[in-house]
Amino acid sequence: MMNVSGFGGKCRVGRKWPAYAALALGMAGHAAAALAADEPATPLSAELKDRYEQMQDDVPNRVPMLSLTPAASGRAGQMEALVRQCMNEQLQKRNDYSLELQRAGAAVLLDMKRIREDNAVEESRTIVENLRAAAQRHRYDMDAVPGCLEDNLGKLKLSKAAKKDFMRGVSAGMAKSRYQAERIWTLEFALIDQMAAATQYLTANKNYWSIDDSGRMAYASPQVKAQAESMLAVLGKLRDQQRELGRQGVANGLANMRKAGM
Repeated sequence: MMNVSGFGGKCRVGRKWPAYAALALGMAGHAAAALAADEPATPLSAELKDRYEQMQDDVPNRVPMLSLTPAASGRAGQMEALVRQCMNEQLQKRNDYSLELQRAGAAVLLDMKRIREDNAVEESRTIVENLRAAAQRHRYDMDAVPGCLEDNLGKLKLSKAAKKDFMRGVSAGMAKSRYQAERIWTLEFALIDQMAAATQYLTANKNYWSIDDSGRMAYASPQVKAQAESMLAVLGKLRDQQRELGRQGVANGLANMRKAGM
């Protein structure tokens, strides 16, 4: 998340986290539905919903791992334990990405006081390069989700037919969720590019605006003010699009898991 103090509010560059949630929850939900567990409902869907909500914090944060102990028993318990294990792998990847954003300087890219410093141009370029590199490194981490399930499926005491149904559900979930996640990541790169453009614009025109100790900005040019506010509006729209895509993906995945008794 980028702090846009004085620029008119706050704007996230971090709506990549729902990309993991949308993909992994969607995939897990379809797999769960395919097995149609006959055990009582478990707290898993509620735990996953809680983790997703924690991802919406205003700063990059670390989301805690799920318990590896299933609440269900029998066939449903085996499936639940495997889903918990693979979901934890995705949560860890998400946490790693969050940490990389912090280290890259995501929180200060659009800090107005930083932009006014003499070395802001080179520093901004470095931050943007590091953000793009981090996003590119993590963009395809999600492809490990079906591999985690398939690699560990053989350890479960399930019939061949049940395992086949499980992986059929995984494939269905991947097909539906990957498209959504790719759209979220496309928006992620668009957010980084737009924030880079805003930083460059404000740096080039810093003679036409100022900021006081309280963070309040004043503009000496109506044109610069209008352009700055326009850039902020674009950032807000990109952020909201990411949020809605992530919300839809998670809602669909959780609905499938509840149908399967998870």
